[in-house]
Amino acid sequence: STRKESSAASDVYKRQSEGVHKEHAPSYHVLLLHSLKQILTSLNLADYSDFRTDSLKDIFEKGEIYTINITMPDFKLPNISDSTHSTQINMSTSGVYRNLFNSEEYKFITSGGKEGKQPLPLMKNFPESGYLIARDGWKKTSTYFLFLASYHMHYHKHTDDLSFILYKNGPIFIDSGPHNYNYKEPFTEYAYSQFAHSTLIVNNNSLPRTDYKFKDVYISDSQVDTANNTFSVEGTNKRYKNTKPVSYTHLTLPTTPYV
Repeated sequence: STRKESSAASDVYKRQSEGVHKEHAPSYHVLLLHSLKQILTSLNLADYSDFRTDSLKDIFEKGEIYTINITMPDFKLPNISDSTHSTQINMSTSGVYRNLFNSEEYKFITSGGKEGKQPLPLMKNFPESGYLIARDGWKKTSTYFLFLASYHMHYHKHTDDLSFILYKNGPIFIDSGPHNYNYKEPFTEYAYSQFAHSTLIVNNNSLPRTDYKFKDVYISDSQVDTANNTFSVEGTNKRYKNTKPVSYTHLTLPTTPYV
């Protein structure tokens, strides 16, 4: 059963060389990493190792990088996909994930900035997974920007293609998160639609939640200049019918390092 579990864990990260979980929600990302750590611990106790365990270890290590960077200045995970407001994970108060990793940077976010080392750089690009994250520091008053161009599978997918979140001493541009899983309910339908996300809407109609066009949403260009504290990102969405592909460009923005 351990081999089946390791195969399943690997599948949800399949083709994700950046170690980002394919089910879109950061809350599921850390949940799977927690399970993956248990699997790796069990395999180690059983003295079992092969190319698959090496792959799982690589996913686990890279998964920490995304976990740290996706965390907002208030040390909460953003409400993208099915990460809900009511169950929003605060990494600085969550006992379940406190010891998930041992690095000083991870200790910084799980202690609310009281211990460990401030994570750097302040900008991180995950072009294959479809995320760009930039901030000007780790204070609760800091600016945080998250851009999404990710469509990897149906599970927990929202119509949030080319959307963004902006936080500055509190939420400014937000993601509504889900309402519930009754897709026929009007509030749920709205929460999953483009209208509940900070993105472009074409002809006043939202795209469907899912349509199997996994390869049609992606980051088409991105630049992160840590030396000058600037970034730019462009996402492309080809899911629209009878229209040209929609490209959405966020202009180059400066960030101020936090000392």
